[in-house]
Amino acid sequence: MSASHKYEANVEKELQFLDFHSQALLHTLVLPSSCSSITLQRDSGLLAVICDDLTVRLVDIETYRIVREMSGFSGNVLDLVCDPPLHP
Repeated sequence: MSASHKYEANVEKELQFLDFHSQALLHTLVLPSSCSSITLQRDSGLLAVICDDLTVRLVDIETYRIVREMSGFSGNVLDLVCDPPLHP
């Protein structure tokens, strides 16, 4: 888990991992749906991604993999809060 990384989501259903200083693209993860919000929980190294398909996905920032998906919401997820510890 490096503090020198930057995380971006775009309408192309991509979650991009970049080097903070050089802006070099480290990895691109293609999501099943576009993203409306991302929240980093540094202690666990997980990025919570709120997607437009009413699913919250947890992404491991070291392996660039989706480690958990939470779905079944009846409406849009507008916000989330990550309290330590948040473990997959």
